[in-house]
Amino acid sequence: QAAYMAWRDPRVQLLTQYAWVDEAVGGVRSYTGWQSGLIDADGNAKPSLAHAPDPLWVDLARQTIWGQVRPGGAHAVDVRWRPAGTRATWRPLARVTTRPDGTWSLRRRIVPFASYRVVTDDGETSATIVAPAPSVSALSSASAATGGVAVRTLGSRPGARIPPSFAGLSLEYGSVLDYLGSTGRGNPVFARLMTTLRRAGGAAPLLRFGGESSDQTWWNPGGAPRPPGITTDITPAWIARVRAWEALAHTPLVLGLNLASDAPANAVDLTRAAVAGLPARSVSTFEIGNEPDLYAEPGRSTGAGPPAARAQLRPAGYDFAQYLGDLDRYVSALAAAARGVPLSAPAFASPWWDDHEDDVLHREGRAVPVYATQAYPLQTCDPSRRRRDRGRLIRRLLSNELYAPTVARAAQLAAVAGAHGAAVRVSELNSAICGGLPGVSDSFASALWGLDILFGLADAGVRNALFHAWTGSHGAPVDFGSASGRVVGRVHPLYYALLLFERAAPRGSRLLAVGPTPAGSPLKTWATIDPAGTRRIAVINKDPRATFDLVVRLTGRPGRAAVERLIAPSLGSTGTVTLAGQSYGTATTDGRLRGRRRSEALVDRGGALRVRMPPASAALITVPAARR
Repeated sequence: QAAYMAWRDPRVQLLTQYAWVDEAVGGVRSYTGWQSGLIDADGNAKPSLAHAPDPLWVDLARQTIWGQVRPGGAHAVDVRWRPAGTRATWRPLARVTTRPDGTWSLRRRIVPFASYRVVTDDGETSATIVAPAPSVSALSSASAATGGVAVRTLGSRPGARIPPSFAGLSLEYGSVLDYLGSTGRGNPVFARLMTTLRRAGGAAPLLRFGGESSDQTWWNPGGAPRPPGITTDITPAWIARVRAWEALAHTPLVLGLNLASDAPANAVDLTRAAVAGLPARSVSTFEIGNEPDLYAEPGRSTGAGPPAARAQLRPAGYDFAQYLGDLDRYVSALAAAARGVPLSAPAFASPWWDDHEDDVLHREGRAVPVYATQAYPLQTCDPSRRRRDRGRLIRRLLSNELYAPTVARAAQLAAVAGAHGAAVRVSELNSAICGGLPGVSDSFASALWGLDILFGLADAGVRNALFHAWTGSHGAPVDFGSASGRVVGRVHPLYYALLLFERAAPRGSRLLAVGPTPAGSPLKTWATIDPAGTRRIAVINKDPRATFDLVVRLTGRPGRAAVERLIAPSLGSTGTVTLAGQSYGTATTDGRLRGRRRSEALVDRGGALRVRMPPASAALITVPAARR
């Protein structure tokens, strides 16, 4: 049960969070306030899966499927499965009878990436669960290394190609013109920063406009009064401003559309205006809505500014089936207006509805070739700058306990999408929810995490990974102000991660095996090879104290190798970051790196390179094509 909860809820990070038995109440003991046992103090089983409406679990290690029919009693259960793929149909697997408490289990050979669900004798159909691949469910939690000599061997067989424009930014609609510029001159600082990334990687970064604000935005060319829930108008002037930006920066765009308003005609009008008003092929995707699994839940809005009340957007009881009906109507309405621009299903706020990925892609087919998801490892929402546990949160951010589930989940989603000929986009990615944590999301630790997670997601097979931001968010790679009539940019550590990634994976690069890297090791290595044969190795030392002497074993006779370093005074530093000896400083008015670009020559010693990695640092080793 604990394994099930850890898989379904990203806030459950360790199975050891769950005790076996509750503490006794009374006598010399006092109630602790949170009893996490799977059985109570008197030995009675607790409904630990009470938050799961229809428990269903595929245990790959034991080749077993189990579940429960609530509230119990004897039931006949038809277990069904469907192979991955758009044209596959549901097939019977077995019929089982439940135990008196409603539980059941079935031992069968599990097919990786196949879908499983059950239909009970009372006509209820469970949610769908997709079986993971063996490599996804076999994550090791070996203890981390503690410094010393680390040996990695660089492979020779290229792996998956990293897509162009893989990395980028996601911006809430209300902040778009803060970044692009609201005047004819635009924002020259942001333009220069995007150009720097494009020159390093060979393709412009992808920009997504949307998030929570997708469902608060509408097409309003005539200045009509805004209906309830709408905070941003998209007008012809807005389209013209984005068109001017595109002429300057050529960044591919993802535009969010309002699903919550239940007004497909307005979404069609906005789509037509964007297709007609923006340069050809500048819009890469239209994304329909955002987090529809929260539409029926009023709460606190945390996506585009200070926390505020969020309206209930659908009646109580709004479920996945109703969402599919809404999605169908929007997809049908947008098909002609999009003029061939791909449509994307929206990301969900929790993994519960992500279990239906196969159902979404199977139902929509080629009409929706992109599936969006989100990744925020730190589920902590506190804007206070007086937090005393920043050090602990930084350690958690850099831990394998947060990193491994994020990448594993992405790998599963990408594999299921691939079976349908679709792609997965991590449309919102950052270290923490609610715009990030001060002293953590804007620290140098975020740069080391960001570089590692970009490579991990590329290796997992996702199409894009976009760091989510808005004006005033703590996790923004860059933000802007003004002084004396000039735009002033503040470049944060996370931007340096983007830049190092682009240098490490220029256009056409493929991943290259380099290892072995023990699971949980603070020293991570990633490698690529470009079409010219140049190999690049990104090295990340997340340990705040340990120094590693890294030995990289090579094949062939390399040319003159060199290393460039990404450094800062400490993991908690929010400034004084340098990459290859260059920096943007505390502020920039032109978006240009300052200082001379520096690298250190490396000597090939018997087919190996040795690099010393100081604590809390990263490096990029460049190895020209082997001499023949």
